[in-house]
Amino acid sequence: MIAMKLSPFSSIPLFFCITLIFMLINPTFAFKNRDVKVGTYVYTWYNPSEPTSWEYPKITDKPLLDYYNSSNPIVIATQIQQIQNVGIDFVMLSWLNYAFSTQTIEAWYSVAKDNATSLKLSVMVEPYNETGTYNYTEIYNFAFNLFDNYKGHSLFLNGKPIIFFYNGGVLTGDTFHDFPQDDRFIVMTIGHREYVDFWYDDVRNYIPTFERNQISVLPRFDDYWQYYLGLRDHVHIIDRYLTEGLYQTQWERAIKRADKHSVEWITIATWNEYPERTAIEPHYDNTAYDKDPYYLYNMTKQYINELHGLSGLTATPQYWYQNPLFFGVIILGLCLGAWLVWKS
Repeated sequence: MIAMKLSPFSSIPLFFCITLIFMLINPTFAFKNRDVKVGTYVYTWYNPSEPTSWEYPKITDKPLLDYYNSSNPIVIATQIQQIQNVGIDFVMLSWLNYAFSTQTIEAWYSVAKDNATSLKLSVMVEPYNETGTYNYTEIYNFAFNLFDNYKGHSLFLNGKPIIFFYNGGVLTGDTFHDFPQDDRFIVMTIGHREYVDFWYDDVRNYIPTFERNQISVLPRFDDYWQYYLGLRDHVHIIDRYLTEGLYQTQWERAIKRADKHSVEWITIATWNEYPERTAIEPHYDNTAYDKDPYYLYNMTKQYINELHGLSGLTATPQYWYQNPLFFGVIILGLCLGAWLVWKS
């Protein structure tokens, strides 16, 4: 009987071969949840020259920056620094297609460029014309010119800029992407309808019936004064005093899903939506039990740090070769495999 000599490579441990294949296919496979991006909604309509802009009691809370002008470059530079410092990766700038809103968004891109921020910007088109039609060519061209002029500061996916549309009225139609598309963009919808790409949670009783690769978090919802003033025909209030733990519960749910690799985006509703009282921007809160203007801001920073595994100081490595333990295992496997080949 003739004994067959096995190939030297048959002695290499199986785990080493499998690990090597995964390393070549996806070098970040061991830390995939660290790729989760955190974004927030920024509203661009605050203008002290307009009597209703900061009108009381429609708005009962006061920003730490005072009742600011949204297009003021100094205000924008401060907000960009605050947003970046809290760990947010991108913002969705609300656009209503009128002069002041357009001026504000253009100012955001200009200030971002001047300050060399790593924060990424995008445009969220709002349903600014509920009863009429929309010039989608004009919308897309406006956004594309911004993205093209500020490539380094725009939010991209798969080589294309992202543009968002908030569902409502005749803007986005009644079914998934039931409105004109533009191949220059990744087009995403936001809102409360089942077909949207990004769910905008206001914690009402309706819940989406299927999971998305995005999850929304918000600190509270309180539109009482809008109802009282006749601006809405309903009232919806949850966690008015920030004592019910809504924000903590939503963040814990989001981080749990990130750990399971089931989300790629976490969206914070919102940075500065004061009429609905969902703002996490540093502000003097009219009803919160904790009067620290940084209360929600600091809580957001804490949860984003937890999401990225910062443990207070340094981030968990994203690539396998940046993790000392994982790197050691790989090197040990390489050495063991080489030794077994040499012994054979």
